[in-house]
Amino acid sequence: MSKQLTSTKDLKRVLGFWDLMTIGVGSIIGSGIMSLTGIGIERTGRSIFIAFMIGGFIALLSRSPQIFLNSVARYRGGDYSMVGTFLGPRWTGTYSMISLLTSVTLAMYALSFADYAMPFLPWLTRKAIALSVLTILFVTNVFGVNAFAKIQGAAVILLVIALTVFTGVGLANLDPNYFDPATFMPNGLSGLWSAAVLMSYTCDGAQYVTQMSAEAKNPTRDIPRVMLFSTLGIAAFYGLMGVVAAGVLPVDQVAGQPLNVVAEAVLSKPLYYLFMIGGAWMALLTTLNSSIAFLYETINAGLQRRLVSVLSGKTSSQVQNTHYSAGNLLCDWICADYV
Repeated sequence: MSKQLTSTKDLKRVLGFWDLMTIGVGSIIGSGIMSLTGIGIERTGRSIFIAFMIGGFIALLSRSPQIFLNSVARYRGGDYSMVGTFLGPRWTGTYSMISLLTSVTLAMYALSFADYAMPFLPWLTRKAIALSVLTILFVTNVFGVNAFAKIQGAAVILLVIALTVFTGVGLANLDPNYFDPATFMPNGLSGLWSAAVLMSYTCDGAQYVTQMSAEAKNPTRDIPRVMLFSTLGIAAFYGLMGVVAAGVLPVDQVAGQPLNVVAEAVLSKPLYYLFMIGGAWMALLTTLNSSIAFLYETINAGLQRRLVSVLSGKTSSQVQNTHYSAGNLLCDWICADYV
């Protein structure tokens, strides 16, 4: 059974360290940095950059079991195969159901993307934009991991450029009284800790890279490194963005507000458009793309296990080249995992 769960011989191992890094970075940077930074400032003031650093370590600690497990073996479908290997195949059915139920977040990400896109695409409705981006990304993932990686890589480059411009311009316009005790940590250590726990959610997401273990060239070396470097690197980068978010305008004007409030105040019109399209759009796009790939890899791993166990009269190569319909998929992948 473990061979059925972890066999990767039929998959192309094409993802190198930097391919996996773009997946990790794109999975971490999402809507959280846009919406939660202001709430963090509301809780801890201009010490928000410390909260980001602590949050990064919290996120990394919570993912330490996955880092360890992926340092010793290659898993087809990532978490799906890990659950089946260590808890037994019956538990993969439970994991499959949870994956399907939580995939509702795909719609939330798509609608959030539409909210940011509508001012630039006023002739399209919110639902039309959301449905279009979901369809495009789903189709892309069906074409394989190479297509997914190319879109993710391009989006992450644009994302990093946009956020770096925002951070660089903002750092040049900081309030000289940034460390004023009245605004630096107004709610003491309790406020800082509260903000750090919240910021840990913005630093989480690198675990999506584990789903690509089967297609990675050297997963036992690269995946743990990617999870470590991407989480702590983004936490540090977020810290700099937090300094800008809290240090350009008065704290009471940005507390509880989305990040685009600061961007609009500090950036010129062209750079603001770059921030919105390259920052907000790409942050949601990369997270959405990774989430779809996560679900797709889980489906692929579950289908492969059922094909191997059900089509026992065929050879391994015949099994790997057999295609199932959507009806077969639902019946064999979800329901049959329990039997």
